[in-house]
Amino acid sequence: MKRLKLISIVVCLLGIVLVAPTYAQYTYTDLLPPGWLNGSASSVDINNYGVVVGAGYDASNMNKGFIYDNGSFTELQYYTRTWTNDINDNSIVVGASGNVGFIYDNGSFTELLPSWGTSAEAFGINNNGVIVGSSGGKGFMYDSGTYTEILPQGWSSATAYDINDNGDIIGWGREIGDSSRKAFLFSDGVYIDILLPGYSNAYAFGLNNNGEVVGRAYNGSNIVGYIYSDGSYTQLTTEARGINDNGIVVGDGFVYDNGNYASLSGFGMDINNSGIIAGLRYGGTPNEQAFIATPTVVPEPISSILFITGGGVLAGRRYFRRKRECS
Repeated sequence: MKRLKLISIVVCLLGIVLVAPTYAQYTYTDLLPPGWLNGSASSVDINNYGVVVGAGYDASNMNKGFIYDNGSFTELQYYTRTWTNDINDNSIVVGASGNVGFIYDNGSFTELLPSWGTSAEAFGINNNGVIVGSSGGKGFMYDSGTYTEILPQGWSSATAYDINDNGDIIGWGREIGDSSRKAFLFSDGVYIDILLPGYSNAYAFGLNNNGEVVGRAYNGSNIVGYIYSDGSYTQLTTEARGINDNGIVVGDGFVYDNGNYASLSGFGMDINNSGIIAGLRYGGTPNEQAFIATPTVVPEPISSILFITGGGVLAGRRYFRRKRECS
């Protein structure tokens, strides 16, 4: 019986070690291409190799995009105004410049403009090179030279904003005769409306390879975030922008992981599968600052817990030894 008590104590102490809480902290790296106006850059997306895309203004006040890769910047400019929106794991970038969308791949630009539109913007690209965007009030998908219209039945307008590696597409738009906005998920040829219960408007901004969607819902000035997963909603405190394949969400000043919030010094725009975040800060000095936030996992000092555990075991053994000697 006494041995059983000792074993129970050991198991409990080891359990403490195994479930010792970890606390996500972040190391921030500000991003500003050389010669650009201070406070003019924002980072908008990051791939699973830590390569970031963003945009801002150079010293001549020209709007340009940029790629940041391991300390090096590459400026992107096609026509006059150039804006980048997404990057895949092959470091292919999509965005908009002038009145057209574009693909940037290893120094070369390819224009995107569906036949039904007079202007276009490319918003998302998956790891298969399939692109989504908006043109002429409709969403589009571009795959190997072919455009496909993305517009839910009964809707008057739509924007296709992101696409995962399974070909699922998210976006938002308006139904015919309705001024409010709804989000949608297009999966396996079926459109699914996304609208957080109790709210009249919704945007969908982020999508992972598990089909989980995050975005913003609002009534007037009352703004919240949400996660949509297989018909179910989780309401978040404020706007959500990105979700990785581990289900970790980033948004306006927060990181959300399975019911737990951590503070983020800025607006998280995207998070990769390693937990590295691309984002920006508004206001203050500089006015708009791009950054990446790298997580630092700080567990309870395991050495201390092991010391306590070991000490408890030894103390227990001595206690029971003394009891035997006295009996």
